[in-house]
Amino acid sequence: MTLKMDENHRYTVDGREIPSVTKIIYAVLAIDEKYKRLRDEGILIDPEPYAKFGTAVHKACELHVKKTLDREEMDPLLEPSLTAFTQFIEDTGFNVLESETMTYSKKFWYAGTYDLYGSFDGKFAIVDIKTGKLAKWHNLQTAGYAMLKQETSNYSPPNLDRYCLYLDRDKPKYKLKKHKDDRDMKFWEQMVSVFHGKERYQ
Repeated sequence: MTLKMDENHRYTVDGREIPSVTKIIYAVLAIDEKYKRLRDEGILIDPEPYAKFGTAVHKACELHVKKTLDREEMDPLLEPSLTAFTQFIEDTGFNVLESETMTYSKKFWYAGTYDLYGSFDGKFAIVDIKTGKLAKWHNLQTAGYAMLKQETSNYSPPNLDRYCLYLDRDKPKYKLKKHKDDRDMKFWEQMVSVFHGKERYQ
């Protein structure tokens, strides 16, 4: 079975649409409705430019990891975030084993692309790169990616550490946030069940 993703980040498996980790979170937690209300109230700026910036930062980090990035041709606006990313690697010694891995769960029927999989001093971890502010639902996102890794890999350890790496847009600074709550994994399973239940019975 072949997993594909189009330019709108819509996943399909052999032509059949499969929900992403983010789509499930947004639907179950009604995040889209919240953002729409805030935009209608005039207190939230259109997120599209920020999304495009985040996509560009992710690509720059991916190319840096693969040693194919030409920084001279990169947009200068990305420089602070990329410098923060390289500083994170240097400070922590994080050993990147995979970057931007796209996969899906046959068991729970959802897809996703985890940014980084690797290890800190031999302890394996999923690291999700963020260019925005910290949000509680990010814990569920890394739980979704960790479950994908565990299901689809023959060598993934049963318990993965989970982190979000927040890169500053304007300064070469970063914050690494570890997600320690073991309940996140169970909550994620429940969210997937709720999402598919709503899709079926609404």
